[in-house]
Amino acid sequence: MNKALMATLLASIAAMPARAAEIHILSAAAMQTVLVVPMGTAKPPLRAVDDFRNALLGAKVVVYADPAGGGAAGIHIAKLIEKLGIADELRPKTKYGAGGDLFEVTLAQGEGTLGLTQISEIVGKPGGEFVGALPDELQNHTGITVGTLSGAASAAPVVAFIEFLKGPAAGAAIRARGMQPSSL
Repeated sequence: MNKALMATLLASIAAMPARAAEIHILSAAAMQTVLVVPMGTAKPPLRAVDDFRNALLGAKVVVYADPAGGGAAGIHIAKLIEKLGIADELRPKTKYGAGGDLFEVTLAQGEGTLGLTQISEIVGKPGGEFVGALPDELQNHTGITVGTLSGAASAAPVVAFIEFLKGPAAGAAIRARGMQPSSL
């Protein structure tokens, strides 16, 4: 990593570079993994782990981000499916989205489809219905962070950006996307 080229990084904590020890990380927001269905599809209950398992097994199609793409939600969901022991049953009815298009892929599959993604991917998009967040014991809270290289010269734009993220306008925008602001 060239310190002269990169002074600030905004990403999920999982996407921070391997040399994260050289980065001063501040938390900006957190988001949950949630379920979404196309309009008209019955919403399964999500109160417990068995509800989630039954929802996946009962879905016509299950859509989530391809874990090979490295996204936090796709990796987490694939691990959950393995942990629940239902990977073989779900494999024939699993469709992968490419991250940001997951909502659209879910809708395109039609009634009976269950999509799993991070809440920020579905907020404000028409045609689908929010089912709910995964049960707490299955949840993965993805943190969005801002990092500055340790020892990097303090630049006014970087300081201004971090100050903006601490303010009410950024907090309102973060909440409007279904995420929870963190204290920087």
